[in-house]
Amino acid sequence: MANGKHWEWRGFGTVSDAFEKAFLALPVIEEYASTDVEPGKGIPVQDEYLYIPHATINVKLRTGLGDKDGLKLKYFEGRDGELELWDEPQGCTIRVQDVTPTMLTNVLGPTLHVEFPSIPSGPINAQTIRALFCAATPAATPVLVKKHRRTRRWTGSGQPVLVEIAEIAEPEGVVSVSLESDSDLTNAGLNELAHSKDSVLAALDVLKLRQEKLSVMSYLDALQLWANKDTVLKVPRS
Repeated sequence: MANGKHWEWRGFGTVSDAFEKAFLALPVIEEYASTDVEPGKGIPVQDEYLYIPHATINVKLRTGLGDKDGLKLKYFEGRDGELELWDEPQGCTIRVQDVTPTMLTNVLGPTLHVEFPSIPSGPINAQTIRALFCAATPAATPVLVKKHRRTRRWTGSGQPVLVEIAEIAEPEGVVSVSLESDSDLTNAGLNELAHSKDSVLAALDVLKLRQEKLSVMSYLDALQLWANKDTVLKVPRS
């Protein structure tokens, strides 16, 4: 959703009709206008996460978003209370057809602190990437996540916040709700970082998300459970 460095709050669980009503009252984002009308609708997205134990980088093979499909890396920057700072820099999504053996060995390997096995010559496709990650040291665990995603925008504090509902069907039936600051904080000063964080916290309060049956966790937290064949719904509500 957000581009560049941004604050993010995320919870997994279930949401009430009251929150759904509050979500539908938010301004529509034009590019998503036809997809977020009601529960069960939205953009169908399939992400195959390549979960690497102890990693602070979220790695996935994405399909369903057209020119946004590919191998995507999302970088964890830090945490402040309930919020996390993540970075999705320009170029963080690499088209599968653009992935090369040199990129895997010299760029992605050192970035992710993994060592890939010998990379075969010839074209690289999604299956090749998956196999190489699973044979790497440390090895990745693939976790397939199928979901429908709806996104709107909250502007109550002056600085916009993206609000997303992702209705996940696999690996378990669960809802993920996220709030993300809708501005690139890559070159932001301390005041802008603080103001952006406060905007996300304001949206959290106004939308009463703390009252919902949601466990606050990142996708990396959820992936650790799913990779171990566990479920986020077993996690005590925060």
